[in-house]
This record gives sequence, C-alpha cells and structure tokens, in this order.
Amino acid sequence: RMAYKGELMQDHGCVRLTLEGPMTRTELELALYETFAKLERKSWNKILLDVMRIEGTLSMTELFVFVCLSGERRKIDLHIAVLARREQLRVIEIIQDVEKDRGIELRGFSDQDAAFTWLCRDQGISSESLTP
Repeated sequence: RMAYKGELMQDHGCVRLTLEGPMTRTELELALYETFAKLERKSWNKILLDVMRIEGTLSMTELFVFVCLSGERRKIDLHIAVLARREQLRVIEIIQDVEKDRGIELRGFSDQDAAFTWLCRDQGISSESLTP
C-alpha cells in the first residue's frame, strides 16, 4: 500500500510530496488533492516530488497522470522537481519536454540539493541554506 507525506518547506517556498510503496491512481489523486490545498493556502507553485522510495520503477503512465492532474488543477505556472532514482530519470526527461507547452516546468534529479537549487533559483536563496 502506498504511503505519502506532504510537508511545507517554508525556507524553499514549496511543498515536498514523498511517495512510498506501490501507487494506485486513487491514492495518487488524494495525495495531489492535499498537496494542492497546501500550495493554494500559501500561494505557492512549486512541488518537490520524491519518488525514490516507490517500489519498482515509476512508469511513464503513473508520472504522466501526476503531471496531467497537476496541470488541470492549477491556473498558474507550476514547477515540479522530481527526486528520483537514476533508472527513473529517463522517463522524466521524456515527459518534461511534453509538459512545457502546458505551463508545467518539470525536471528530474537524483540529488536533493540540486532539486532544491533548481526550485529556488529565482528566489535568491544560497545553496548552503537548501538542505532541509
């Protein structure tokens, strides 16, 4: 059964959504609903999606569902840094090119500091202060 945790990252102006275990669409939709509620309360548009502990390789379909649902629920540009294992990064690279046209900027990272640096690049935050 999938577990998820959404936490506000005040210093980074984003919500960190951590997914663990096998994913079902229903559980993913619930996690997204809660994540977007947090984003809207804070007027943020950035998500760090941590899929490193998902069992198996994140499939193209699962990630595409996440990205499509994200785009449909937001009326502003959305920035998503996906923290993933190396074998998951190729899928993310394919999808990031597709989603640019939908107002979603998505990038895959295997390093947490690099993901936070990318998300916070327009905020003038130094990389030394990025580790949660």
